Amino acid sequence: MSIRFFTQIFSQSSDKRGSRQQRRAVKLRIDRSMMVSAKEIKRVAIYYRVSTRTKVADGDGDDPEAVREKKYKQDYAIQSAAIKDFLIAKNIDPKTAAVYKDRGSGKNTRRPEFQKMLEHARHGRFDNVVVYKLDRFARRADDAINTIIALEESGVGFISVTQPALNLDTSNPLRRTILSLFAELAQIERQTIVDRVRAGLENAKKKGKVLGRPKKYDDVAILDVIREKKAGRSLRVIAKRVGMSKTNVERILDDHEKKSKKSG
Repeated sequence: MSIRFFTQIFSQSSDKRGSRQQRRAVKLRIDRSMMVSAKEIKRVAIYYRVSTRTKVADGDGDDPEAVREKKYKQDYAIQSAAIKDFLIAKNIDPKTAAVYKDRGSGKNTRRPEFQKMLEHARHGRFDNVVVYKLDRFARRADDAINTIIALEESGVGFISVTQPALNLDTSNPLRRTILSLFAELAQIERQTIVDRVRAGLENAKKKGKVLGRPKKYDDVAILDVIREKKAGRSLRVIAKRVGMSKTNVERILDDHEKKSKKSG
């Protein structure tokens, strides 16, 4: 699911339908109340993500690293200026906001400051998270949806200063209605992935393909390890004699012991 798809969901409808159980599960994650009282935006957190994979074009300069650093600072300055203008317009002093800043790819959510922000959200340190643009928050739409829903469950709203249609801050009385739609889309996407994987596995089985992790060592190598162990040699010596790592020797012996217990 792409960010482009995510930003178009207000203007496009989907023919996909989740099961009744899926929709019920979604509703349990989001408050059944479809309207909530608007709350003034007060305590905010700012999240910045600046990519380190900036392309360096011909003519930018002789030092690629210096060019990337310059573009990094420019990107951060653009984000910072837009967010500060937004906060000032809301009568919020930008200096009072908690700031989280990551430098790197947004392909996954395993970013130090991003995870720190989520942890602080769970502890109620702020009421809204402000970003420059959705793709600064997460590149994958499913990651964005799930994170926004997780923030909502902690009572924290989401604001994209350059995409008003995606603003789900605590002053928006319709945010849970919109989040219910997001949650259902995420559930449908997860179920679609599961169905595709199952269909692929069934198709592979019909074609006679062997599923699961392939064996790293053949039966002869495994028997050599077992014989060496019976001879009383240490794992380190066995590993050296049979030409494999100590970890793999341990794994082979553990598997052999488990099979022996089952057969015994």
